[in-house]
Amino acid sequence: MGLLEKMVGKETIEQLRKEEDQEEYLKEKKNFQRAECGDSVCESWEENGKFTSQISSKNKSITYQEFVEGYKKGIYTVSIRKNTVGNFVLSKFADSYNKPAYLFFHWLGMILLIPLPIILIFISWPYAILSFIGGLVVRKGLGKSAIDFAVENMLVDQNFCAYILSQGGAKINDKENNEYITYQ
Repeated sequence: MGLLEKMVGKETIEQLRKEEDQEEYLKEKKNFQRAECGDSVCESWEENGKFTSQISSKNKSITYQEFVEGYKKGIYTVSIRKNTVGNFVLSKFADSYNKPAYLFFHWLGMILLIPLPIILIFISWPYAILSFIGGLVVRKGLGKSAIDFAVENMLVDQNFCAYILSQGGAKINDKENNEYITYQ
């Protein structure tokens, strides 16, 4: 028994080794992610900057082109998760033209919502209330425009579409509410 084992105990050393093994496992799995997508399990990984996806599902499959054409004709609808859409708009797969607008309105909303009302409360409380309400309006509008950005990116870029679907951020449904998985 070594000096270290005497000082901290054998169980502590075993626990540390387990944690190191877990960290190594996570490092190996760095570019591999697994997400639950309804009844399906989506496996996705990044290779050479391109996002690819394998999907095993009980759901129906369509190709990316069928999805784009069907969405434009009104056959398919896209449901986007509101609480994670900002992450997808700012991801590296998203269109770079929407990112500055999203960031600008995000920070404008935050400034109007928190620090400006605190400053204005000492000057004129009606302006503080108006600033707070303006911040709420900007943040609400930002959420709606972020959803529009995500849907637009899904229709234009297949890699973004694969990314958002595999991460569980969006679902494709038809008029009978059947869920579709796209690929290839």
